[in-house]
Amino acid sequence: MSKTPSKSMDLNGSKSDEQISDACYEVDNFRKAHDENLFATGYGEKMSELMDYVREVGGTGEPQKIFAIERAFLEHEQKHAIRTPEQRKSVENAITQLMGAEATLTELSGDPEGYRNYASTHAIPPKNRIGDLPRDSARDYFRSQSTRLTNLRKSPLGHELDYRLYEARREALRGAEKTYLALQRKVLGTLA
Repeated sequence: MSKTPSKSMDLNGSKSDEQISDACYEVDNFRKAHDENLFATGYGEKMSELMDYVREVGGTGEPQKIFAIERAFLEHEQKHAIRTPEQRKSVENAITQLMGAEATLTELSGDPEGYRNYASTHAIPPKNRIGDLPRDSARDYFRSQSTRLTNLRKSPLGHELDYRLYEARREALRGAEKTYLALQRKVLGTLA
């Protein structure tokens, strides 16, 4: 049985239960049509390929590679997916934090002595430590970007495939963070 939505919604902002139900029905029909169209155009296949790639690279746990993937996603969002000023600011902040994380990773792996000096002076106050390791820009990025992806995952406007991609990206970041923490412990030795 086909349900036809009510055409006369109250413009003063109050809607009856039936009108809200009808509006939800219309939205559901739109989403179903949209989903069918997306899969017809190969969207689902491409998203699956992308998720597989993110999982594959994320499985390596290599922060450099995972940062490169995140940079590509953030640059894509910056060019194509921003709808509000808040989203623009969120992406700009994420890119800035990623640049700091990349610089910290380069210093940690390329100049361990310099990183030890930084850690011994910067991380003396407890607020500058997380557990037994210094809180630096890379660790801030892992936490911030993971939160950002969680918030995107909670958005009611996305597609299920988008949500799964956000989760794959979060998993990749977790792998990179584990590798980063191990590298921090190795470089800092007795400080950790």
